[in-house]
Amino acid sequence: MAASNIDDQPYIILLGDVGTGKSTIVEKLTGETGRSSDSELVGTEASECFEIFNGVIICDTPGTNALTNRFGHSIHVAHAMNSRPVRCILIVSKADTRISNTVKNVGEYVERLMPTYFPEELISVCITHMDTVKWERKDILPHLAEQLEITSVFCSSLTTTDENLKHDLFENCVFGKKAFNLNIEANAFLKVFNISNTSKKVYRLAKAEIERFDKMSLDFEKEKKKFPSEADQKDLIFEFQAWLNEEYVKAQKRFSEKNQFTLYGPNMVTEAGHVANMSNQLGKLVRLVRSKAEKYLNGAKTAFRSCPHCGEVWTKVEGCAGSTTCGRRPKKNKSDNVNVSDVMANFVIQWDTKLERLRITKRGTKVRQRESRSGRQSADQEQPAGCGKTIAWKEMKPCEFPEALMDRENLLETQALPEEGQANFQNKYEQAMEAGNKCLQCITVTIQYYPLYQA
Repeated sequence: MAASNIDDQPYIILLGDVGTGKSTIVEKLTGETGRSSDSELVGTEASECFEIFNGVIICDTPGTNALTNRFGHSIHVAHAMNSRPVRCILIVSKADTRISNTVKNVGEYVERLMPTYFPEELISVCITHMDTVKWERKDILPHLAEQLEITSVFCSSLTTTDENLKHDLFENCVFGKKAFNLNIEANAFLKVFNISNTSKKVYRLAKAEIERFDKMSLDFEKEKKKFPSEADQKDLIFEFQAWLNEEYVKAQKRFSEKNQFTLYGPNMVTEAGHVANMSNQLGKLVRLVRSKAEKYLNGAKTAFRSCPHCGEVWTKVEGCAGSTTCGRRPKKNKSDNVNVSDVMANFVIQWDTKLERLRITKRGTKVRQRESRSGRQSADQEQPAGCGKTIAWKEMKPCEFPEALMDRENLLETQALPEEGQANFQNKYEQAMEAGNKCLQCITVTIQYYPLYQA
């Protein structure tokens, strides 16, 4: 008997490139024919759900690397992810003669899924076209486990029987898994899906920004060795994190300006895709620095944290689900002066554009003029406390005096687009999702009942 509540039904989404065999898997599981295609250009163009047996629902989705209408195809996949609680996302990858190429293809999907909203236990992998290669599951499994920490893997070929495929599907996608509500919104959409087209100029400019960030990260590891004390290293990692967050936003704006992207009008989706792809690469380095800073936050018991820009100390008196400004100054007071942003509480962090290297110098001990820690105003009532720069409680250094808590919930998520483009894409995304909702109501759900599966 099928589950009575649709939210209780195991829901599996097939995710992969065009031509990897997602529709062939559906044919084997449902008994349907005519869904798969040998064409590299034409395939599934909309997400379709099938109740295959015992209440299990499998969703066939368009390939996310289509040459045309990537945005439209990706919207259909996002609909599939948001429509109900997901028990498993099954990454379907085509077996390649070289195992490393197959691992790379799976890794590209894992890389986009993991850092956003997808729990590790949600992901399984199916390798198709195994009849075209000489290696077996046991040969690729150690590589997927070592490089991607994925062990939920099964394989399929033209000779795989329907019953064996059902068995593997249950073992890897149903048993022992719990469902998650994904609720993919616009910013996460840009991180999960690649909706840009191919452009040599755009690729070249993106590569330059990525290489700049790589160099910043490498130079930072060298520079911080100049300050061996634990106190200095603690200060430096938080201040470099804040500095890098600002550089991330500057890189987005610089990249958009060089490509003459307006993030508005008929080309907005493609432009947003290009900026998001570059931002996703930079985001890896931002997350790496954050993970290093977290070691100082784990177990911290202070209710006071300091601004990495000016050193002003704050306590969290009300919830903040993201970023705010030091002293809550209006945006018009926030300086865009590059030199000012380079001067942090204890260190001066600068990128030398001529020599293309990072320089870090210590400013010395900061003498504080403000005594009050309880309010937002300094002793001098004419000058508000704080520097007005962007801060996030999650990323601020705990102070050694009075002690209290740490809020692990409020991770400042990097934005895939500059602020001025984020709202435009948000509107476009919501319109596309709403239009897709109407379209999905017209899709016929094919139901195939099979005897109760016996493990």
